[in-house]
Amino acid sequence: MSVDTHVTTLSAAFDDYPHTLPLKRGEIASPRVAFTFSDIRPANRFFKPMVRELKFDVSEMAIATYVQAKAYGKPLVLVPATVMGRFQHGTILCNAARPLAPAELAGKRVGVRSYSQTTAVWVRGILENDYGIDLGKVRWVTFEDGHVAEYHEPAGVERAGAEKNLLKMLREGELDAAIYGADLPNDPTLTSLIPHAEAAAQTWYARHHVVPINHMVVVTEKIAKSNPQTVEEIYRLLLRAKAAAGLPKAGAIDFLPFGLEACRPALQTIITYALQQRLIPRKIEVDDLFDDTTRAGSLGVRHLAASIDFARATLMSTGSIAHPLLPEIQQSGESLGETHRPAGVRSARGAAHRADLGRGMELPCRLGGFSRRGGARDGRALRLVRWLVRPAGRDARPQGQGCAQDHEQDHEHDHEKGKSRAQEEGCGFRPNAERSTADRGFDRQPESDAL
Repeated sequence: MSVDTHVTTLSAAFDDYPHTLPLKRGEIASPRVAFTFSDIRPANRFFKPMVRELKFDVSEMAIATYVQAKAYGKPLVLVPATVMGRFQHGTILCNAARPLAPAELAGKRVGVRSYSQTTAVWVRGILENDYGIDLGKVRWVTFEDGHVAEYHEPAGVERAGAEKNLLKMLREGELDAAIYGADLPNDPTLTSLIPHAEAAAQTWYARHHVVPINHMVVVTEKIAKSNPQTVEEIYRLLLRAKAAAGLPKAGAIDFLPFGLEACRPALQTIITYALQQRLIPRKIEVDDLFDDTTRAGSLGVRHLAASIDFARATLMSTGSIAHPLLPEIQQSGESLGETHRPAGVRSARGAAHRADLGRGMELPCRLGGFSRRGGARDGRALRLVRWLVRPAGRDARPQGQGCAQDHEQDHEHDHEKGKSRAQEEGCGFRPNAERSTADRGFDRQPESDAL
């Protein structure tokens, strides 16, 4: 890491994806943070030097590797930003000429690059927990050590010779099945061991509500402690790069969740699987994977700010919005309670500023998640969403003759509506003038322009 008066330059390692290339090509940039990107490829080749040598300031990292690293006390901190995720059911293959089913795995030889490879952890967890497979009865064959030096493979795991090749062994029958990571082969002679893998994955997702995360982002503990604002900026840049790539597509599952609560189900699941498979010596809590900066609401502020930047640009150019990040800002439990109205965002109060959600505006956001009884956090988030989808051309409070009167009439309408609702729900009601600044949420001014 190098720092001059204005810009902090970080050494970084990321593979090439549609959502990292905008950052790597300089299309997404920051006046405060710059990157020197490593040319090591593929990603699994820079995980080991990051874990063992802290070679970079920030890097992509396989989540199973990070969970192990944290369990063994490595000075790394997780950032709640996903770089790679996918369904895993189709990553364990067998020879189509010798088809195999999960129930037939006992005594069979299954190859995998490394026993602690993240894809293998997901696949073994699915086989054990959803198909009832006794993993101890499978003959595992590996080709290299894991990334964390302190970890050793279980007894009975066989190491293939240096001259051996995973794909060739599978094709020639030396292996009955093989698990593949990013190098999943497109080979018509191979077939998924799990029947109807895509449908099985959709069923699994519907049952567990988990997006299987492969890679997330880590920073060194030194960076996290000495410059937490830099970590927040990294998060914001990654989020902007994801938006620039147009991800997730409308109506599609988001395999790149951002934010602690969006990532929590997958993190809890991978920790459970790692413990079951004896990849870690002790249980770890999800919150322990982060530090005070990366688990706190300050990243939520960056998340919302990036959403606003994209949404405002979309509104100005199209007059409507189908913003890929909006579904994430209302994840249940997301740290929105401390979010302020960003600089430049006017109050959304007033009839002329309310979004007409019934006029065909595209909003891929589960507004049902915001209940009237959801508290101040949900109220602020909902008001932000309403502001984001307001009709184009209404960026500021209306000016001119009659506007003040319209606003006053609308304010009186809100007052009476709030009083009626309070009476219906059996709770107290205070006019807006009597409410505290904290109660008003987005109506208060931001504490700084750091957004």
